[in-house]
Amino acid sequence: MISDHATLPFLLSFFIFLHFHSPCAHSKPSISVTPTTLSKSGDFVHVQWSGIEAPSDLDFLAIYSPPTSPHDNYIGYRFLSQSASWETGSGSISLPLIDLRAGYSFRIFRWTRAEINPKRQDHDHNPLPATHHLLAFTGEVAFAPDRGPGQIHLAFADQDDAMRVMYVSPNPKETYVRYGEKEHALDGVALARVERYEREHMCDAPANTSVGWRDPGYIHNALLTNLKKGQRYYYKVGNDNGGWTATHSFVSRNSDSDETIAFLFGDMGTTVPYNTFLRTQEESISTMKWILRDVEALGDKPAFVSHIGDISYARGYSWLWDQFFSQIEPVASKVAYHVCIGNHEYNWPLQPWKPDWASYGKDGGGECGVPYSLRFNMPGNSSESTGTAAPPTKNLYYSFDMGAVHFVYISTETNFLPGSNQYNFLKHDLESVDRNKTPFVVVQGHRPMYTTSHENRDAALRAKMLEHLEPLLVNNNVSLALWGHVHRYERFCALNNFTCGDNVGQRAGDDKGYTVHIVIGMAGQDWQPTWQPRADHPDDPIFPQPKWSLYRGGEFGYTRLVATKQKLVLSYVGNHDGVVHDMVEILASGEVIIGNGNCSIVVNSEPEYKIVESTLSWYVKGGSVLLLGAFMGYVLGFVTSAKKKSDKARSNWTPVKTEETLSDIKLGIAILRCSPWLYSDKKPACSMAALHFSTTCRHSNSPLRFNSKSSFIGFTQRNNIWQLIVITKSNSRRAVRKLYVKNVASDKKQELKDPLSEQDTFNEFVPDSASIASSIKFHAEFTTPFSPEKFELNKAFFATAESVRDSLIINWNATNDYYEKKNVKQAYYMSMEYLQGRALLNAIGNLQLSGPYAEALRKLGHNLEDVANKEPDAALGNGGLGRLASCFLDSLATLNYPAWGYGLRYKYGLFKQHITKDGQVEVAENWLEMGNPWEILRNDVSYPVKFYGEVILGPNGNKQWVGGENILAVAYDVPIPGYKTRTTVNLRLWSTKVSQEEFDLRAFNSGDHAKAYAVMKNAEKICYVLYPGDESTEGKTLRLKQQYTLCSASLQDIIARFEKRSGKRVNWDTLPDKVVVQMNDTHPTLCIPELIRILMDVKGLNWEKAWNITKRTVAYTNHTVLPEALEKWSLTLLQGLLPRHVEIISKIDEELIHEIISEYGIDDLDLLQQRLKKMRILENIELPNSVLELLSITEEASAVDPVKEVDVDDTDVKATEKEEEKDDDDDDIGEEEQEEDTENSSVEEVMDSKVEARFKVDPKLPMMVRMANLCVAGGFSVNGVAAIHTEIVKEEVFNEFYKLWPEKFQNKTNGVTPRRWIRFCNPDLSKIITKWTGTEDWITDLEKLAILRKFADNEDLQLEWIEAKRRNKIKIASFLKDKTGYVVNPSAMFDVQVKRIHEYKRQLLNIMGIVYRYKKMKELSAEERKEMFVPRVCIFGGKAFATYVQAKRIVKFITDVGATINRDPEIGDLLKVVFVPDYNVSVAEILIPGSELSQHISTGGMEASGTSNMKFAMNGCILIGTLDGANVEIREEIGEDNFFLFGARAEEIAGLRKERAEGKFVADPRFEEVKTYVRSGVFGPYNYEELMGSLEGNEGYGRADYFLVGKDFPSYLECQEEVDKAYRDQKRWTKMSILNTAGSYKFSSDRTIHEYARDIWRIEPVDLA
Repeated sequence: MISDHATLPFLLSFFIFLHFHSPCAHSKPSISVTPTTLSKSGDFVHVQWSGIEAPSDLDFLAIYSPPTSPHDNYIGYRFLSQSASWETGSGSISLPLIDLRAGYSFRIFRWTRAEINPKRQDHDHNPLPATHHLLAFTGEVAFAPDRGPGQIHLAFADQDDAMRVMYVSPNPKETYVRYGEKEHALDGVALARVERYEREHMCDAPANTSVGWRDPGYIHNALLTNLKKGQRYYYKVGNDNGGWTATHSFVSRNSDSDETIAFLFGDMGTTVPYNTFLRTQEESISTMKWILRDVEALGDKPAFVSHIGDISYARGYSWLWDQFFSQIEPVASKVAYHVCIGNHEYNWPLQPWKPDWASYGKDGGGECGVPYSLRFNMPGNSSESTGTAAPPTKNLYYSFDMGAVHFVYISTETNFLPGSNQYNFLKHDLESVDRNKTPFVVVQGHRPMYTTSHENRDAALRAKMLEHLEPLLVNNNVSLALWGHVHRYERFCALNNFTCGDNVGQRAGDDKGYTVHIVIGMAGQDWQPTWQPRADHPDDPIFPQPKWSLYRGGEFGYTRLVATKQKLVLSYVGNHDGVVHDMVEILASGEVIIGNGNCSIVVNSEPEYKIVESTLSWYVKGGSVLLLGAFMGYVLGFVTSAKKKSDKARSNWTPVKTEETLSDIKLGIAILRCSPWLYSDKKPACSMAALHFSTTCRHSNSPLRFNSKSSFIGFTQRNNIWQLIVITKSNSRRAVRKLYVKNVASDKKQELKDPLSEQDTFNEFVPDSASIASSIKFHAEFTTPFSPEKFELNKAFFATAESVRDSLIINWNATNDYYEKKNVKQAYYMSMEYLQGRALLNAIGNLQLSGPYAEALRKLGHNLEDVANKEPDAALGNGGLGRLASCFLDSLATLNYPAWGYGLRYKYGLFKQHITKDGQVEVAENWLEMGNPWEILRNDVSYPVKFYGEVILGPNGNKQWVGGENILAVAYDVPIPGYKTRTTVNLRLWSTKVSQEEFDLRAFNSGDHAKAYAVMKNAEKICYVLYPGDESTEGKTLRLKQQYTLCSASLQDIIARFEKRSGKRVNWDTLPDKVVVQMNDTHPTLCIPELIRILMDVKGLNWEKAWNITKRTVAYTNHTVLPEALEKWSLTLLQGLLPRHVEIISKIDEELIHEIISEYGIDDLDLLQQRLKKMRILENIELPNSVLELLSITEEASAVDPVKEVDVDDTDVKATEKEEEKDDDDDDIGEEEQEEDTENSSVEEVMDSKVEARFKVDPKLPMMVRMANLCVAGGFSVNGVAAIHTEIVKEEVFNEFYKLWPEKFQNKTNGVTPRRWIRFCNPDLSKIITKWTGTEDWITDLEKLAILRKFADNEDLQLEWIEAKRRNKIKIASFLKDKTGYVVNPSAMFDVQVKRIHEYKRQLLNIMGIVYRYKKMKELSAEERKEMFVPRVCIFGGKAFATYVQAKRIVKFITDVGATINRDPEIGDLLKVVFVPDYNVSVAEILIPGSELSQHISTGGMEASGTSNMKFAMNGCILIGTLDGANVEIREEIGEDNFFLFGARAEEIAGLRKERAEGKFVADPRFEEVKTYVRSGVFGPYNYEELMGSLEGNEGYGRADYFLVGKDFPSYLECQEEVDKAYRDQKRWTKMSILNTAGSYKFSSDRTIHEYARDIWRIEPVDLA
């Protein structure tokens, strides 16, 4: 028997025994690889594994090189299920390994379906496996160290008797080519030069990322010279230390021979024996196989290969270049391998030549031509600068003779227009051909001049080629033009301008030779256009073949050219059988003869044209016709084509993978936007929103089959009868989502069950470029406000934006449904301004769709950047207040906080600023001129807003506001997406109108048109202009109407939403638990009385309850300490406009006074008087009666005489009592009492008069309502926006309130969104940050920028940093030239001050410093100037308020100074001054990334925070500034040595002004010198006396230099000298720049929003599952 104490050890031993002896015992997975050393590139390894528990078809083998690469950086993978025995947990896979000059390793991972991330996909939209669960891994597989170089390929050189040999090795050691005419006598030796490119030379992702980049090795380039003509030579490459290759051979060129042999094709690519990030080209193997057959059959005849563009299709994944060269080596080591550049080698967003009409996108994967340029070396020396740190792009255009043919190569990716280097080369080359020696001329380029593929994206480029290049071909009798790019074979007749020549290649009466054009891009890439019907692709559209297209082939293959001096024959060889499918013969006379190909030429004197619409267009048009009739205008949907089904035998295979036309889109699926939130109860308004699905999985070995089983609605065509198709397939057990948003203003709930969408399944819908193109095309045809004939940039922008908005609406719906379902507490941000900037790039960036949209637009013939530039900035704000609000919305969405924004929809914005010779001129903004594609009009969401009228008592005793003027506020919603999240918050903007019944038709018909629409205009003008001028009573009234409209409509909406979520029983006490309203500055102050009004007058709550709820619901952010910005309104104006609100404000004022008295007492009435003077909401208004009574009682009590004690006899008292009883009714006694009452009354009157005298009202001063005080009294929180600002708020602006309620006050330092202000506006810097921090997480976790600090001295980082800044400066220079006409030198320092023009921001100090600099320059010689001054470009931007005269004078002054300096030839590029007109967000996105010095020089203590200083610092711009606003904290974070500080401190300002008033200030002589210089007229005839006079005197309005320009001028000049000194030391300056970015992480709006949410709003993130 086992004792109790022994039980536990026994059981433990028993389970251990079971574990090791049970057949179910777990064994650790193991993996092995053999061999571990490979002798040469291409050798096979055998990977074997066992012990995989519960094997899954998603288990995979990841392949790594270098072997220590991070898990996610595999070069490829194979699923274990490819092994026949995988289900047993054991198996093996064999595969060849290409020498990447580093070893390999293998790792097995478990990947579960729950971990599938549809956003992480390969090029074919297959989800890439995740590497979270490592099961087993191998050691390193290495290559033998003496294996010798690899990737050998040959090329002709400029000399006929030379051959170039190129190859790659793992090190830069000297290598040689040994060669000779006999295999065993290699007596010739050629030393190879060595080149290399680096990761920083790459221009974009993925080429410069850790995923795409691999060490390319060292490229060796040797030239073998003095070769005999037509002689076979043997050679090998290497050295004695690293080993030699096997011996190869080639036949040299023979210039005496008449025979020419070449193998020509385009777009071949390569393939790999594993799955990788890109589609690879399996057919490339067949192409090389058949060409090798032909080459080996030639014997000792020379030949060469011509590959015309789209070479390897590496597109940024560098090991694919190695794979390509290894694949072509069997051919390229025997014959010369010649290339021309294609889009997939070169195109990137910042390529130097990128005209609007060209469809150059990001096809190069960020390589920007670098691998192509260095890995090949073609004849000639053509090159173009990349404009980056990358070496120049080479091998662009060149020519050589081979036998009877002169071959010419051109670049369709770089400038070919007249005047360009390439055009000049081509013209000279063709004109110089010796036709006696080479009777045939063959021109080759990548993008075709002629094609029938209907590839619209290249239409404009082809037109330019036809316009400029075809005349050169025709005039110089070019025999044959060969093109790639379209992945089919297509032969045309001899053409000129779409006109076929006769059978001698000429038209009658014309001595110009026509050129035969042939497209030969069929060597490997399988994206192909669809031309003719096929049995295995019955749904493909049919594009009729025009007669000038003579043969179109669907087979992969290549062409074979054989020529003599009499005849040139080009044959099309198919890969599936290796035989000729088509042939053309061209005689030296020009006659064209057709051979094989089963077609005969038909010569027409005129071309026949037939315009063919895409299937998309047919479907949409046909479907709309059907549904318009059948469903009263509801467009239900469309589908362009179904997934192609083809699994035929190889002999019947006709592959269709269309990328080039819109007609073969994988799945372009439209969903309904007919939800109740899109239309009112009376008038449905339905429109289409395309929901994009990804394509199915391509790889045959992948266990994933995303067959798009979600439902869709669309059309198909059978027998020309349009049929509506509704397909519903869903295996999901989850409930179907309902896409709706309720009209919370009514009790009706309308729902539309959408068969397309399921809850929580939207993440599966990852759109590809094809489906996006489909959606854009649809919107272009059906929803944009443009005619259908053209697809120009404006139309493209609207269609693209509406396509993006479709995706946003889906997420917007899901977000709001989820919030409603969870009934979460929600924050509502009230702001008069939202300065959003352009939305397109930000939206697709946040949605992670920038690439697909760029590609889609490229297919449609446009460039994304050009399209985005057509978007006007939304004119909803002016300065930092609006920019902050927009940053907050971005962060709220990104961080998944439940929140909405509310604002007004200004029709004309603030104004558009023009700069003329007279200075600033204001004109109305036109941002809504063509409509706003982002907004959604909610006709069913509108609320009444009342003005004027009177307040009466209702039947139930409640106050009622009746009569007056009534308008409607109508909602416009703008969805705001978060970054990498489905959360999409809403910005609801209000527009104002009245009912159409208010239009006075009788007055209109009688001719009184103004009267007819007066009421309508009066309502609409409320939302015409942001901040209308308030000099007049009308202007003040309009401003108040704006503020009240925002508050009233928004609060009615919020209350309606709260009631709807609460259900039938509304507990108003819970309103603060579900709602928080944040007032952004004082403009929304009327929220406080309006909320009380709604709760009391509409919902029936009493005062105490309504006041208590309001105080717990509303919070206030203060943004200014300027007295004029702390709003005050005339009580009289408010009383007339909002009579009920004045009553409520008066009651709040009374409550406040009582609370003050309760806290401090009334013992010291003088002190109380002082407090009330600072704290009261009503200024210069009598105290409320309740307060007067309280104070009068107190005053009376203090005035009564002290009581005297008197001895009285009891008998006397009794006698008196009897006497009183006796004479009780005596009249004399009544008179005495009356006298006593009169005496008491007079005492009270005296006391009241004393109180009133103490708290008297000054009749000469206006009665005002102080809105900031109302905010503090009515809100539960008051926050400043920078640490120093908050201290000023607490200690000065609201000091008495702070003493009363210290718990209310807190700081929330502003921030800006790093998405817009780094990631999207500065992609070059973003890539650097990602590279050096090792992650992209910084985009949502900006603290990771601090990692850069440890690399600040790193030379590599500094070089990259300087280059990124240089590129951005070049952009600025180009922008300034376009915008202002001024040409500036990008090498100069870019010194920028861009912000609202205001005296306290001190643009005047900046420009006076520039004047001083200019004056000193003029006093020096040219040599002295250059020695003393750093070249500067001083850039200003900002708007002066229309009625702010002094600010407009400053603008005029800056532009006059600039005009003088910029025209001064003595100064030249040493100094430029540029004022950028109409500064806005889009301009900031150009200026900030390239700025080097930014000026934030406000008077100390006057700037609340500022946000532009944060944006500049984030982008590595160094600040010069005062200790004001957020400058204080920025300086603390980035380090004092990295900030240029000057000027008086905030605490010194009051004393300095007092000193000035006392006449003690003495100006610096340099300051006086500048004023005198300005007054001399050197800057023109304008009288600057008012401006200069404001800086003089000791007192008076507009005098005495209130903003201390003169005081800070000397320290400002000295600080600028320090700036020059630092800039001369570029290493130091760059380090400072890096540390500015590294230290700016605190100033992310994400951090700010987290603090608001935690400390003020008390809301939690809501992550949509």
